[in-house]
Amino acid sequence: MTWNSSLGATDYEVQVSTIASFTTIVEDDSLLTGTSRVVGPLSRSTTYYWRVRARLSALTSDWSSVWSFTPTASSYPGTFTLGATVQYPTYSDITQFKPADYRLVGVPGAGNAAISSSLPGSSGSDWQAYWDNGAPSDYLVQYDGGAAFRFTVGRAFWIIKNGSWNVSGSVPTAPLDSGGNVRIPMHAGWNLITNPFTSSLAWATVQSANSVSDPIYSFNGSFAQSARLDPYVGYYFFNSTNLAVLKIPYGSTSSSPSAPRTADGEWRMNIILVSPDLTDRAAWFGISRQAMSGLDPLDFRKPAGISGTAGLSFQRPEWDPLYSSFATDVRPDISDVESWTFDVRSIDGQTQHLRFSGVRTVPPKLEIYLVDDERGAAQDLRRDSVYTFVQTRGTMKFEILVGKEEAMKLRLGSIRPRRFVLDDNYPNPFNPTTSLSVGIPTESIVSLGVLDMLGRQVRNLYNGTLKPGRYAFTWDGKDGAGSSLASGTYFSRLLTDRGVILTKKMILLR
Repeated sequence: MTWNSSLGATDYEVQVSTIASFTTIVEDDSLLTGTSRVVGPLSRSTTYYWRVRARLSALTSDWSSVWSFTPTASSYPGTFTLGATVQYPTYSDITQFKPADYRLVGVPGAGNAAISSSLPGSSGSDWQAYWDNGAPSDYLVQYDGGAAFRFTVGRAFWIIKNGSWNVSGSVPTAPLDSGGNVRIPMHAGWNLITNPFTSSLAWATVQSANSVSDPIYSFNGSFAQSARLDPYVGYYFFNSTNLAVLKIPYGSTSSSPSAPRTADGEWRMNIILVSPDLTDRAAWFGISRQAMSGLDPLDFRKPAGISGTAGLSFQRPEWDPLYSSFATDVRPDISDVESWTFDVRSIDGQTQHLRFSGVRTVPPKLEIYLVDDERGAAQDLRRDSVYTFVQTRGTMKFEILVGKEEAMKLRLGSIRPRRFVLDDNYPNPFNPTTSLSVGIPTESIVSLGVLDMLGRQVRNLYNGTLKPGRYAFTWDGKDGAGSSLASGTYFSRLLTDRGVILTKKMILLR
C-alpha cells in the first residue's frame, strides 16, 4: 500500500480491515515514517479496506478516504524461463582469486539440476562451490558431486568462477501449498536460501508469513542485511525459531520498507569496516526500550562465511556458545557508561578504517569514544567518526564507550595498552614541531630518541621510567644542542628494558 506524503508530517498511521466501518482491525501500524506499508499474508478472494492519517507532533489529521483491494489467486506458471548473469572477475591465474570474490548464488524453481551441469568446466580449476550445513563449526562443505550440490527448491551456495556465469534455460516451478506459499526445507542454525520465484519480494512479507524477526544477509565481498529477496541471489538466514520449512508467499512484490522507528531516547549507530578489498556494513549497536540487557529479539547473529574474508562482529559467547558472532547488540538504557566490545578480523599488515554512522542520533549529553584495545588509545567519535589503524594480528579487539562526562573520565583514565606502542608522529610531514605518542603496558625503563638517516641519535626526547599508560612528546625539529636541523627524513625510536625496539619514519620540511 502506498500513499502521498503530507507536508510536515512526522509519521503516519495505517489501518487495514475486512469491514468498511473498521469495527474489526486486521493491521494497525501507527509509527510509520515512510509512505508505504507491506501487509500480509492475506486471504485470497477477500476484500480488504485501508485508510491512512498523518501526524505532526501532537496534531493528527482526519482519516483519509477508504480504499479497498482484493487479493486474487495469481496465475502460477508451470515453468520459469531463467535469465541472469552472475558477475565474477577474470584472472589469468586462479591463485589470484580472493575470498571476497565468492558470491552467494541460487536458481529459481525446482529444477533439481546438479551444479556441475550448470557451471562450465571442472570444479577446482574453473569453479568451486560450497554449501553450508548449518553446524556451529566445520559448516562449509566443499563440492563433492553429492546430492547436497543440486539446485533444489530455495537452496543457495557459495560459488566462485573464473569469469561471468550466464544462467539460462527453463525449470519447473516449485509447488505451492494451500496458502499460496513455496516451502523451503530448513535445518538448524544458518541456512543458505534463495528466492524460488523470478521476481523480487520484500523480506518483511516473508517474515510476516513465518512469524520471524531475523534478517537475511547478502554477500557482495562482505555481508549486509537485505530488505529484499531477489532471484538468483543467495542469502544467509538464521533459523532461530527452529522452523521445519520457510514459507515464501507467491504473488507478493518487493516494496520499500519504512524507515526504522525510534522513540525518544532511542538511537542506533552503524559500524562500517573499510578494508582494502571490501566494506562491511553489517554491524549495528544502540539503545531501545524494547531491548534487554542480554540476548533479545533485537540482537541478530552474523554469519561467518568463507574463511579469510575480513569482517567485524560482536562476539557474545555468553548469549550463544555455539553461534556467538552477532551483527547487532542493542541495550535497554545507559546508567553511567555502557560498553560494547567488538572484533575486527583481517590480514596482518593491512590498513583498516572504522567509520561510525549515526553519531548525531545519540543524545548530546552522552559522550562517545572508541577504544583501541591493543594501543590503549581512545578517540572521541563526536570529533572524528573515522578511525584508521593497521591490523597487527588476525583478530583485533575494540570497545565503544557511551556515557556521561564524569563517568567517562574515570573510565578513560583506566585504559592501558596491551603492548608497547610507538605511534606515527603528527603532523607528518611537519614544520616546525610534531607530536609523538607512546603506549606502555607495564612499568618500564624506556628511551625515546630521534635518529638521522645514518642511524645517529640527534635528539633524546626522554630517558627514564614510565608507568603503564599513554604519553605524548613533542619534537621541535632541533638537535640536542638546540640547533635547527635541515629538512629531510628522520626516525623516532623507542627502546625498552624489555628488549622492544620500535621505529617510525618522520619527514621534516623547512
